[in-house]
Amino acid sequence: MSSFIKIHGLQIEYRLIEHEDQSASTKAPTLVFLHEGLGSMKMWKQFPDDICKDNKLRGLVFSRPGYGWSDSDNTPLDKSFMHHQAKNILPTLLTILGIKVPLLIGHSDGASIALIAASQKQQRLVGVVAIAPHVIVEEITVSSIKQFEANYYSKNISEKLARYHKDAHSMFSHWVKIWLDPSFRKWSLVDLLSKIEAPLLLIQGEDDVYGTTRQLDIIKNSIKTYVHSSILPKCGHSPQFDQPDLTRKLIKNFISWEISKL
Repeated sequence: MSSFIKIHGLQIEYRLIEHEDQSASTKAPTLVFLHEGLGSMKMWKQFPDDICKDNKLRGLVFSRPGYGWSDSDNTPLDKSFMHHQAKNILPTLLTILGIKVPLLIGHSDGASIALIAASQKQQRLVGVVAIAPHVIVEEITVSSIKQFEANYYSKNISEKLARYHKDAHSMFSHWVKIWLDPSFRKWSLVDLLSKIEAPLLLIQGEDDVYGTTRQLDIIKNSIKTYVHSSILPKCGHSPQFDQPDLTRKLIKNFISWEISKL
C-alpha cells in the first residue's frame, strides 16, 4: 500500500518493504529502487519485494515527482533533470526516512540517477546496481524513443500508462520532449563517473533497443572501483522482466559479496 511523505512541498508516493527475517544489523543496507523514465513505484511490480526477500533486507520504492501518484514539481526539464533528482530529491527523501546506509538499484533513467548520486558521495553507499543505464545519448536511444512516441496513441500505450500515473500524458510529453531535444544529444555523465567509489553491478540485455553495450564499456573504463557487468541473452531493455531469475541471481550475488565486507 502506498504512503506519502512531503519533500520540498511535494507529496511523494513511497512504500517501505519490511520482512520479519531481515537483517537486524545497523550496518545492513536498505535497498532503494529508482524507476525508469516512464516508470513509477507500482510499475516495478513484484521485483523489489523479490529482491528484498532474496537478500533479507528492507527496501524503499517511490515515485519521483511527476510520476505515479507523486505531485509534479515545476522544475524546468532540461539536460540536468536527472541531476536534480540525484542531488536534491533522493538525498532529502533518504534523510527524512532515516535511511543512512542505502544500496541503490536503478533501471534506465533511474540507473543514471543512481550513478549521479554515487558520484556525489552524499550518502554512505554500499553499492549501485545499474540496470540498462544511460551515460551518453546514443542514436539508437533517440530512434527508439521516436518510434515509441509514434506508437503512443496507436497502440494504446497512453491507456496502459494511465494505470500507473495520475497524469500520464503530461509525464510522457515532458519525458519525450527532453530526450528528443537536439540540445540533449550532448548530455553525458562521463565526467562524473571517475568520482564514483561505490562498487557497481551493471546489467544490460543484449537486445536492448534503448542503448548499446557501449554504455557499460564507458562506465567500466571510467571507474577505478570494483565493477561487475553482465550482458543478458534474449533480453531487452528490462532485464528484471525479460530475465527475472538471472537478474535476481546476479543482484543477490553482488549484494551478498558487498555485505560480507561491511
